[in-house]
Amino acid sequence: MKLDKDDKGAAGKKSEPMLGRDDRKDTFADILLFGPSGAGKTTLASTAPRPLYVASPDPTGHKAIPYKTPGEIIASIEEMRDVYAKFTKGGYQREFNTLLIDGLPFLYELFEYEMGIEFKEKKGSTDKDMLPIGAYGKIMKQFRELLRAFVGLTMPKDEDRMDGIHVIFTALSERIESKEDTGMLIRPRIGSDKMNQRFPSLFSITGYVYPLGSKSAAEKDPGPGTDRGLLVTPWKGVEAKDRLGLLPLSGPVPKLSDYLFDKFK
Repeated sequence: MKLDKDDKGAAGKKSEPMLGRDDRKDTFADILLFGPSGAGKTTLASTAPRPLYVASPDPTGHKAIPYKTPGEIIASIEEMRDVYAKFTKGGYQREFNTLLIDGLPFLYELFEYEMGIEFKEKKGSTDKDMLPIGAYGKIMKQFRELLRAFVGLTMPKDEDRMDGIHVIFTALSERIESKEDTGMLIRPRIGSDKMNQRFPSLFSITGYVYPLGSKSAAEKDPGPGTDRGLLVTPWKGVEAKDRLGLLPLSGPVPKLSDYLFDKFK
C-alpha cells in the first residue's frame, strides 16, 4: 500500500473537520497518535495548546524533553500516578492545556515489569521469567484502568471548565494481515495482540501519522524534510477515527492548536 500526497483517495485529499470552530468550543479531546518510528507523532502532538510532555525512557526514543516543551521523564508507575495526581489535585490542570504522554508501548512495558514483580511476590514465585497464571490478564486490566483515568481528565468538573485538558498519547504502528482477507491492516501497537485490538476503542480520536509517499507503515522514516500526513478516518486498512469531529479527516499534518480548544484564550 502506498500513501501519497498525490493520491486522489482520502489520505491525499485535505478535508475540513466535521465541527465548526464555534462547535469545538469547550471540547477537550483524548487522542492516540500512531505511526512508524520517526514519522513525526511527537512533533505533531507538541503543537497542541500549552502541552506538558511526559515519557518513559526507551532505547530508541527520547531520553530528554524535546522541543523545549515543559515536561518530565518518568521511571516508575508511581511517578506516572504522581503526574495524574498533579492534574487532579496539584493544580497542573490550571497551568497546562494538554498532557502529552509519549511512547505508550514503552509505558506498558514499564507497567508490566513492575506489576509482574508485584504478582510474583504475592504468589511466592521463584521463576524470574514466567509470570503466575492469570497475571497477564490482570496486568492488562489494570493498565486499561490507568489509561481510562487519564482519558477522564478531558471531562472537566468545575463550572469554568479550567480543570479540563486535552490528553494525547503516541504509539508505534503495526501492519498485519486482515483476518477477513481484505488486505493489510495498519493499527496502533501498544502491547499484546489483544491489547492492539481492544485498547484503541478507549480513545475518541485515533490518528495515523505517516510520511507522505511511504510504501507501508513498516517502512522507516525517510528523514527530515519529508512531508507528513495525518489520517483520522478509516482508509485502505488504516484503523483511524475521529468521534469528536475536531480534526481534518485527512491531509498534511495540521497545527493542533488551530483545532483544539485553548482554555487560556
